[in-house]
Amino acid sequence: MKIICISGNYPAPAEREMQGFSVASGMYMKPETALIRGRMPFFLPDFSGEIHAGAELILRIGKLGKNIHPRFAPAYYSEIGLAVNFTATDHLQRCIREGKPWEEATAFDGSVKVSDFVPVNHFPDPDNISFLLKCNGGKSQNGQSGQMLMHFNQLIAYVSSFVTLKIGDYLLTGSPPGRLPVKQEDKLEAFLAEKKTISMTVK
Repeated sequence: MKIICISGNYPAPAEREMQGFSVASGMYMKPETALIRGRMPFFLPDFSGEIHAGAELILRIGKLGKNIHPRFAPAYYSEIGLAVNFTATDHLQRCIREGKPWEEATAFDGSVKVSDFVPVNHFPDPDNISFLLKCNGGKSQNGQSGQMLMHFNQLIAYVSSFVTLKIGDYLLTGSPPGRLPVKQEDKLEAFLAEKKTISMTVK
């Protein structure tokens, strides 16, 4: 089971959010141990003093495929969920500055929480799905699928040109502007089309 993540899939936030460090569009992976299971909180890692959380729409792959044309992509996913994806921003900046891979800052254990999934046909327009991440009931990050630079079918085609998609794989579609800094005892809530799908704490 793969956790495939897309960076830079929303307009223009990367340079501002990373304090001058350019984060190009692309694909990266997380191991299965990155998943936060059940009711477990997010544990702040010892190696970082600056963690940001971002909400992302996520597709669950339902069919084996490679080199998929965008026209046929809808056959390869039938469920959509929401993820809260955590990044060690200070460590990511060091990796970028030193030309190192990102995994240390993005793929550490317990770095992503995934909601339950909803059938795609639950949404009248998959290109108009809203989502929201709140911290302590106040400061929030808002997103909408129509803002994505590569939409679902394009993402399926893009990713499958590099790796074979397998049943059960997760495809995180990118985080919009406004990723939230988090600290110990923060309460995070994520909403998919106005329905709360994730509620968790930071420890």
